[in-house]
Amino acid sequence: MKHFFSITIIVFCCIQVHIAFAQELETETARLPKQGYAKFGTAFEYQTSAIGKEYAVPLVLGFGIADRLEFVLEPVLYTNINTIGTPSATGIGDFEVTLTYLLSKKAPPSLPLHSQVR
Repeated sequence: MKHFFSITIIVFCCIQVHIAFAQELETETARLPKQGYAKFGTAFEYQTSAIGKEYAVPLVLGFGIADRLEFVLEPVLYTNINTIGTPSATGIGDFEVTLTYLLSKKAPPSLPLHSQVR
């Protein structure tokens, strides 16, 4: 039983470290920038499957409109989709606009409300 507890703690710590290194563009948070502040993030994404490969360079620009309101622009600056048996698609990708309002700042849980247009 003592070894089970030790192994459980080690696995839990490893999972937490993995979550901490998540990309900015792949996570949603209730921690919005304060009014007048901005955030910026970018990444290189590579995906592969049995039917092809995809490369993308997304960007995120977030602006604190108010302490509980955030405006986010998420353009994909470049995408390259290569599917087996079909022509590849290359160029500018999706463009998302998100407005997030923080309903409750109490922790836990904080409650954000998202509205998104693609």
